[in-house]
Amino acid sequence: MKTTVLWLAVVACMAANRSLAAQPQLAPPWRGEVDYRRDYLARQNINWPAELEGKLTLGTRLTPFLLLKDESAAGFLGTISKLEAEEDYLPWKFLVEYHFIPRWGAELTWDQIAVHAVTHAVDHHMDGDFVLTGPILSGVYHGEKHGRFQPYAELGLAWMLADFDPAQWWSLGYAHESDWILLGSSDEPRNSITREIKVDDTPGVILAAGSRIEITRHWSGDVLLRYMYLEPAAEFTEFRNGMPIPGVADERAIPLSNLALGLGATYTF
Repeated sequence: MKTTVLWLAVVACMAANRSLAAQPQLAPPWRGEVDYRRDYLARQNINWPAELEGKLTLGTRLTPFLLLKDESAAGFLGTISKLEAEEDYLPWKFLVEYHFIPRWGAELTWDQIAVHAVTHAVDHHMDGDFVLTGPILSGVYHGEKHGRFQPYAELGLAWMLADFDPAQWWSLGYAHESDWILLGSSDEPRNSITREIKVDDTPGVILAAGSRIEITRHWSGDVLLRYMYLEPAAEFTEFRNGMPIPGVADERAIPLSNLALGLGATYTF
């Protein structure tokens, strides 16, 4: 009886092996020859266009930055005397890079710079934030690869959409947030006075150097050191009953040139 069962098991295994052998076998993407990926995708009916393979890179970065100049004078612009960088450590600065010819390509990325506007009062409170957001288009040159490291350099232009996001109490004419709170956090201007700062959208120039660090065939780490020249024009105006107060308006360039450290990850098709 045991012998019969064993023979039946052997016959069943042979039949199963023949059935599996008859089916097309797909090489898993982590094994095979050098061109395993192309063969695997072809069998799966997934074909990247030739224009993308090895040429298109997608990625994301975080770009904490340091202002190269901060103003420290009373009345630098209206009530503002100092600028402080607002750090953002979330890697949401997406990038797209395409190589038109070997070593040379173009990169399009999206970035944001936010800066606290600090007043010259004793408590050095913040009146609001300058926020500049926009695209950066750069020409990219990739140098010779050394082991897992491939250095690159960038030269590009930015177009930043600029705005000043004021503290509510500041825009309503209060000298301190505590005064506004003591008076019930009213939506009404104090003594019929309101304030505003208008910032012009502005171009910027960037110069950068960095390196891609190969992790796998397609994934790489990204390290970047970037200089950005950025000086948007801003105008401070104070109003009484909706009319500009003579002699109070002020206009000047805001020194937002900065040095940023980029850290991120990329995927190359």
